[in-house]
Amino acid sequence: MSRGFSAEFWDQTWRGGHGGSAMKAMPPHPRVLSETADLKPGTALDVGCGAGTEALALAQAGWEATGVDISEQALEHAAQRAQAAGLDQQVRWQVADAVTWEPEQRYDLVLSCYAHAPIPQEDLYARLADWVAPGGRLLLIGHLHHHADRPEEASTTPEQAAAGFGAEDWEIITTKEEIRIVQKPDGAGVVLRDVILHLLRR
Repeated sequence: MSRGFSAEFWDQTWRGGHGGSAMKAMPPHPRVLSETADLKPGTALDVGCGAGTEALALAQAGWEATGVDISEQALEHAAQRAQAAGLDQQVRWQVADAVTWEPEQRYDLVLSCYAHAPIPQEDLYARLADWVAPGGRLLLIGHLHHHADRPEEASTTPEQAAAGFGAEDWEIITTKEEIRIVQKPDGAGVVLRDVILHLLRR
């Protein structure tokens, strides 16, 4: 990959560079809320959780949530937000590199929302799939087109994202492309082209 998504890169991002300030102010991704709304809360793992927006939303909905990120700076923000929301007992944070880290358990829900690692997205998704418990869900939200300052491997398509999940082991609940416009704190609109893949482990 032409540009490494290292801990140093992400710590710099969450100090405010590369749009970190805007990311801290973003609401939970609407697809995370809608795709999990009818699920019975259980254990959830948010990989590449950043400042914890989605992990905190899951905890608020009753999930026993764990947020994992390579950036200590991001998780400092996440812990502060959890405490401010009174959710510090419902969610835990783990500094870890998703490329090498292995969880001690499997989860009822594994989430990746705009997570990037120094490997192609599809390879990252294959790792996350191993962390889903039988009968659990894998919810992947990625980019349809990469940003100009991001490597091409940070992008994916619904077809590419779904290719590694065979019908014997997985049922596809949702697979689609979506375009969203979100507002930054300064009021400017940003167009995001999303890939959504929601799977049920058989």
